[in-house]
Amino acid sequence: MARERQQYSGDLGHMVHAIFRGFGEVPMLARFCNTYSQGMTKAGFFLDTWPAYDRLARLMEREIGITEWGPLLDHGVGFNFDCYHYYLYTGDIAALKEVYPRLKTFFRYLQSLPQTEGTLPVENLGIPTVWIDHVAYKQQRHKTCAFNLYVAAMCKNALPVLAKAFADEAFGDEVFAFGVKVHEATVRRFFSVEQQVFVCNLPWRKEENETRHCDRSLATAVMFDMNPLPTGSADATAAHQKSLKLLAERPASLGISYPTNAVWRYWALAKGSRTDVLLREFREYWFPAPSVQLNHVLAEFLEVKPDTTQQWSHASIAPMIHLYMDIAGIRPVKAGFAEVEIAPQPGDLETFSITHQTIHGGIELDLKQRKGRLEARIFLPDGIRGHLVWNGKKTSLKTGWQQVKV
Repeated sequence: MARERQQYSGDLGHMVHAIFRGFGEVPMLARFCNTYSQGMTKAGFFLDTWPAYDRLARLMEREIGITEWGPLLDHGVGFNFDCYHYYLYTGDIAALKEVYPRLKTFFRYLQSLPQTEGTLPVENLGIPTVWIDHVAYKQQRHKTCAFNLYVAAMCKNALPVLAKAFADEAFGDEVFAFGVKVHEATVRRFFSVEQQVFVCNLPWRKEENETRHCDRSLATAVMFDMNPLPTGSADATAAHQKSLKLLAERPASLGISYPTNAVWRYWALAKGSRTDVLLREFREYWFPAPSVQLNHVLAEFLEVKPDTTQQWSHASIAPMIHLYMDIAGIRPVKAGFAEVEIAPQPGDLETFSITHQTIHGGIELDLKQRKGRLEARIFLPDGIRGHLVWNGKKTSLKTGWQQVKV
């Protein structure tokens, strides 16, 4: 279990959301950003977990070819998002002063990678590797689409925001332009005009004699509006519908990520107003899991057996994360929660209550819904202004307690 006491980004970086939203913890997240960033190699990529002796040993093992695992490049991409979310939640750049130059170095490393038709590689990278997920892929090359969309999302949505916060706009513009270039190349290689979705084995589909999708590619495309718009259309929602259908119905062609990475699929479904899928799967898959019923914890995989090496406690906390972010629908509009949007999607829940922590104090939310009508009792701490969104209608919110009926 020593491995699990180390700091990870990537799939375990999702805990940033739970730690802040559930507990309002800031110093721990600042410490994570700083100490994790110190695990940067001279080549310019991050060690996927740090501090960690085994990752140093892995560098040697990679050099002499005794392991297939190297430092995970996608965790470095995820770390950019971790830092972005820290800034979004707190508005604090002082804690990122040491970190930001290392994010720039990592970006330069990504720029230096050889490209195939404009997309970054996931194979033959030397010391590092690309992981993305344990179980969603039949072949390593099938991860190319998801990895490149992930990099493009980082470059268009996360790192430029930090660059602007550090008054480094010229670099931010360069990062954004690189993200656009990678995104466009990924569309050319992996977006099926016929199916109107990303196909993760599109370049090799004929030789493999099957079509493969992955939840990570489809989810990233929906979350960051990366599906090309239909000719003559300005409606991004329509462009996402086929991706959402695949994500909701889970056909055999769709690779599904392991539980700790379930958040990506759920975030996309929530953006497409499909929290009914989240609630159904929390009830049907997550709650009956042996680790929950027998041990009151969430495991690395939902199917675990006693007296094996399977881990009965892990970071698979998607239900907690999505209760705050999607069921309650509480999201900062401006850094540091200066402005907040509350757009609840309670599905079939008739009542719902939650306390969401911020740097200003807790947002209290008590909801009752019936026949499409919503009655909400909401508390906003001093320093926060915002609005409630229900059925497309915005209602302004003030500081303190308020009763809203829509």
